[in-house]
Amino acid sequence: MVSETETRALNVGQVASTSSLGADEHLKGGLANVSSAFEDAGLEKASYQNRHQRNPVEMKRPQYLGLTFAESIEKVLNAHQEPMLADRIVEAIFDAESEEEFWRAKNSLSVELRRGAETHKRWKKLARNIYASNLCNE
Repeated sequence: MVSETETRALNVGQVASTSSLGADEHLKGGLANVSSAFEDAGLEKASYQNRHQRNPVEMKRPQYLGLTFAESIEKVLNAHQEPMLADRIVEAIFDAESEEEFWRAKNSLSVELRRGAETHKRWKKLARNIYASNLCNE
């Protein structure tokens, strides 16, 4: 037979475990709401960035606005009169605010760099990612 003290202890244990179960469920719900809020904020931030992502033309430095990519490249190469890495050409033409913008600008310019050297002969390709003005005597 169970004494009255043991019965009370068992009842208190049941209440405690029921209360802690309720608290656990409440906390889980709270954590889910917090996680959901962070996810929503992340989606809003990503959505904002996608809507306000600058295209390479918008990244151009003021002295290259209104010029095509080919004209901009030619202007940079003629001004420097030395072989230049593609990265330096990108840095000269664009004002990238992040690494992602830099890579997007470089990708846009790389097609024009190759085309200008190989097809149109507006400048020379000396090696991989190295270009020079036709006026330059490497």
